[in-house]
Amino acid sequence: MALDSTYSGNPPVWAKAAMELLPPGLVLAWEDPALSDEGLFAVEEVAMHRAVPARRAEFAAGRRAAHRLLEQVMGRASPIPMGPDRAPLWPGGVVGSLSHCPGACVAVAGRADDIRAVGVDIEPYAPLDPALFDIVATARERGWLETLPPTRRGLAAKCLFSAKEAVFKSQYGITGKMLDFHDLECVLDVPARRVAARFAHSVPFGFDRLSLETRIQVADGFIFCISFEV
Repeated sequence: MALDSTYSGNPPVWAKAAMELLPPGLVLAWEDPALSDEGLFAVEEVAMHRAVPARRAEFAAGRRAAHRLLEQVMGRASPIPMGPDRAPLWPGGVVGSLSHCPGACVAVAGRADDIRAVGVDIEPYAPLDPALFDIVATARERGWLETLPPTRRGLAAKCLFSAKEAVFKSQYGITGKMLDFHDLECVLDVPARRVAARFAHSVPFGFDRLSLETRIQVADGFIFCISFEV
């Protein structure tokens, strides 16, 4: 059965652009967190019992989008509880990823037979705080940022942050390892929508065997990144 990306209402520009980055076997759904904070299964509610309203709204929107995808991928909606590490626990036979920020929530999913791992990230297209540059960027990446006009450095750093977040999620689905920003180095080609990512020599043996492909899109005031391995 073919899979089709699904939406709640008319898709915004950023969601249409994000769909262009999907490989075969993955589908995408989006939600606006401003619309509702409902739609959670009881086991999902547990993670939100102390959440502030904005956090609950984003969490619920992401889960609603994911539920729609599961109806396609496995024939029925199913709970996606939060694990001890705060990562979403997808049903067996399904790989997926969630991300949300103010104004947008996105979910992607596919069958484990088709996709080995996937990670997504969405961020507002706004400059990263310069105080975070050294946390997010390696020395080589900082050197690249310094070659850019000062007015572009913050936006480029935010794209770098988003790309790393997507890669962290996708590799975690395979390795189960938490990484630091400096464990990964990325070269961005935003016009070509490509990210070349490589792991530092200091990370555990075996990361060089991953075959992750990472893509980036900037549209409609948002950065969308996806990293996956088929």
